[in-house]
Amino acid sequence: MKLEKIVDEILNNYLKNGSDKRTLIEIRSKIINMLIQSKDKTPSEIIIPALNSIKEATIDFLTSKNLKGIDILSGISSSIYISDTNEYNIYINSGLVDPTESYEIDENTLFDVDSITKLYTLILKDKLIKMRYFSDDTDISSMLGFGEFKNLTIEDLSCMSGEVRTNGKIEEAKTYEEALEILKTSYLFNSGKSNNTDIFSILIAIAITNIYNKVNSTNLKYENILENLILKPYNLNDTCYNPTLDRITTGCGNIANMAFDPKARILNGVTGSSGIFTSSKDLAKLSKYMFNSSLVGRENLEKYSKIIFPNSENSNKGYFGLDVKNNEYNKSFASRNYSNSVFAIEGYTGSLAIFDPLNKFHNGILVNAVRPDLEKELQNNSLKSEYIIDSKANGYKESLHTYNDVLTKNTLIIDAIKKYLDLYDKDNNTVNTKIKIR
Repeated sequence: MKLEKIVDEILNNYLKNGSDKRTLIEIRSKIINMLIQSKDKTPSEIIIPALNSIKEATIDFLTSKNLKGIDILSGISSSIYISDTNEYNIYINSGLVDPTESYEIDENTLFDVDSITKLYTLILKDKLIKMRYFSDDTDISSMLGFGEFKNLTIEDLSCMSGEVRTNGKIEEAKTYEEALEILKTSYLFNSGKSNNTDIFSILIAIAITNIYNKVNSTNLKYENILENLILKPYNLNDTCYNPTLDRITTGCGNIANMAFDPKARILNGVTGSSGIFTSSKDLAKLSKYMFNSSLVGRENLEKYSKIIFPNSENSNKGYFGLDVKNNEYNKSFASRNYSNSVFAIEGYTGSLAIFDPLNKFHNGILVNAVRPDLEKELQNNSLKSEYIIDSKANGYKESLHTYNDVLTKNTLIIDAIKKYLDLYDKDNNTVNTKIKIR
């Protein structure tokens, strides 16, 4: 009875923080049964049923997208990070970096995470504001030195206020120099909300570079500033633009060590919107430093889960298009199972990163989902749409939602068990678990 009472107190705290009541009812008996059977088991052994559930869901996720003998998804690296007085790091890896190669995916494998890059841009922007390089109210025109923006501020760009257009498409440029000239034609088309987060984050990256170099009398590139202020100080050793050819990479559509996004490629692999390669291990590290406030500060974490335009079609979107809480299952990847502080960001290449600063949870789902090679191979196949849509497996997003739901529910189960064990000091040290699915 005492056990059930303590579990209910833990679940009630999740409920107060914003977790979905139906989820908490669903997982209650699982938590209690796992704890009843915990005698003489280590924490890693107690959570095995939850890990097995994730393992099964991972297999289902991969096989559901591999149709009629065609391996559309060849591998995945998922993770759970729980931060508190001690840490739980759990990595779930399966498959190969490429269907034609023998390199197995693990938590150190580099993935092209595409739009997850925007989170790093947002973090760097806010860090420089804390360092007093500029403010959210600074006019973007003064930072860029080009374009027609009618008093648009850096905060406006971060919030996607106003639709910015260019004369020509960056991705259709033939050279880097031509792409820059197109960027310089940027102008404010209207003052409504725009979904074009790429151009906003690209412009902010350029603005950051200009101001940083002006203040410090330097001539650093954007990627060097990010490395000096974020990646190196926080030991994000795997995270980079343009990984060297000796690094094993995936998730970029079989384009060796180059970003999948055509805008990033024409801009030499580096933009504020895409181009970052990172690993499950580094995403877990990133969340650790975000949660302890040393990286961006508590006030910024609160901003990241804020709905920017509550009455718009994309009311589940926050800064730079971050997904924020929405209890309609398929409207947001910021899981309803987590607190009201949760935010998430998805990359076009199929990867997903979820952060819950209040509960101190992080989940990463890194997948090599884009297959332009297979799309080209099936170009003249009348059944092509059964396999591939927008370079990814047909129905990919729906399957990702399903997998995300299983991963986040089991993260709650594992954390509830951790909290119970913490109360009784049951040898509850840091847990590091790796699951390899072959």
